[in-house]
Amino acid sequence: MLEWIESAISRLVEMTHLHGYYLLLVTVPLTILQGIITVFPFATLLLLHVTTFGIVQGLLISWAAGTLASVVCFVLSRTVIEAWIYKKFEDRLAKYGKWQRHMDNYGVWVVILLRSIPFVPNNIISIMAAISRIRFQAYLWSTAVGTFSQIWLFGLLGTTVIFPNLDIRKGWIAYIGFCTILFLFFLLRLKKDRRKVRPLPFQSEQECDIIGK
Repeated sequence: MLEWIESAISRLVEMTHLHGYYLLLVTVPLTILQGIITVFPFATLLLLHVTTFGIVQGLLISWAAGTLASVVCFVLSRTVIEAWIYKKFEDRLAKYGKWQRHMDNYGVWVVILLRSIPFVPNNIISIMAAISRIRFQAYLWSTAVGTFSQIWLFGLLGTTVIFPNLDIRKGWIAYIGFCTILFLFFLLRLKKDRRKVRPLPFQSEQECDIIGK
């Protein structure tokens, strides 16, 4: 099935006879479709971008398109097709119930983590965020950061296949450093959340909450 989809994408590109930036007229809609219902791996389009536009430009285009697709899925999940989304993905959402609770508590950091380590499908992450309390602005920047991390990882893995003689050790070192910084920020957030103000004997819980804020 996967080989058939990849072959179909290749045939579609050949049929349109689009080259250069005109190719985005095909790949961007396909990226948005993939971001909503995930019928084929995002890596297929990423490799297509890299082989067409080069490593750096191809990865940046994939990052922008992937972020746009996640935002579209988020908006649709909160608005016009909310009921259909929940019905179609109800079972899959239940599978990630633990991460849904984490997202309700830590919001943006869980979005970044799940997109950086892609073991949860992108559309499920968008839907989980849509049914959480996260604000659109917070979702937007956390998705941009998380998708950037994901594209970076896919790019490092994919370039070894496309350009086997390319030395990407510096890329791996930079990527590990980037993930380390994100992880440290997450630990600081956890530490801040756990530092709660304990009420004094003469203070009510409501007064303590006000002080804590």
